[in-house]
Amino acid sequence: MNIRKTPFRVAQVFALLLLAAVPAISQSQRVIYTTDNPPTVCAPGKIYTNATTHKTYQGNSDSTCTRIDAGAASGGGAPTTVTYITETPDATLSAEFALNSLADGILKHVSGVPARAVPGTDYEAAGVDLRIANNLSDLNSASTARTNLGGTTAGQNLFTLANPSAVRFLQINADNSVTAQSASSQLTALGGVATTRNVNTTSPLGGGGALSSDLTLTCSTCTTTIASGTSALGTSAIASGACATVVTTSATGTATTDTIGWGFNGNPTSTTGYQASANGMLTIIAYPSTNNVNFLACNNTSASITPGAITLNWKVTR
Repeated sequence: MNIRKTPFRVAQVFALLLLAAVPAISQSQRVIYTTDNPPTVCAPGKIYTNATTHKTYQGNSDSTCTRIDAGAASGGGAPTTVTYITETPDATLSAEFALNSLADGILKHVSGVPARAVPGTDYEAAGVDLRIANNLSDLNSASTARTNLGGTTAGQNLFTLANPSAVRFLQINADNSVTAQSASSQLTALGGVATTRNVNTTSPLGGGGALSSDLTLTCSTCTTTIASGTSALGTSAIASGACATVVTTSATGTATTDTIGWGFNGNPTSTTGYQASANGMLTIIAYPSTNNVNFLACNNTSASITPGAITLNWKVTR
């Protein structure tokens, strides 16, 4: 038969060839299925053929299916021209790589070939400090780490300066070294001179001496102002031989041992009671009490006097 001159299609020819490899069976034993998937249950003695792919299966006594066409006999194995990665070796594979042939660790690949990553080379090993990515300098070296962090010579010397365990003053030297100076050394470095100066006093001050210690200056004739202010005297009539009601003004800090200095805040000679007279004028008496100053206007004349308003300025000294 000349195939080229017959109206058969290639698929039909292929089907004939496959059927030639299948044992002769009666039409009642053949089952045609249309899905590409093989049947899951095959009746014993039945033959199942796909009308499109022509895959043929035979039913076994336990209702399982076994492929029996020519394609089942010639194919289905793993290709032998590629490499496989398996967990364990497989004798039926000719080019597999079994992962259990490697030591435990992190997996890497080099040009597609699996390999175990090397600690310290491919990654940082456990217990080893990190490396700086830009130059891989080991941070486990403190000196290298300080340099990698940008530390200057003076900065690194400050970082490693030993604890002085005392009050000290930092000095950065011309060679960028760093020293912790004592007070005397720092004074010398600053150009200072450790010397003693005297405070000389003249009268009325006393108590001068060397500045190497605290000084207390004294003045036996000097006074200190404790308080100062003004007081307005009364204007009620003062009988002959009597004093007006005392005028008391607050003067914080005043003691009974202090002295009161006072004066009029203006010319009193035009004010009644304080004018010049052949018969006399009012007399003012001042005295201190605790935190106060006190003023009395007393009439030593032979007649009653009704004084005019007048104000006194005063100061308490000690």
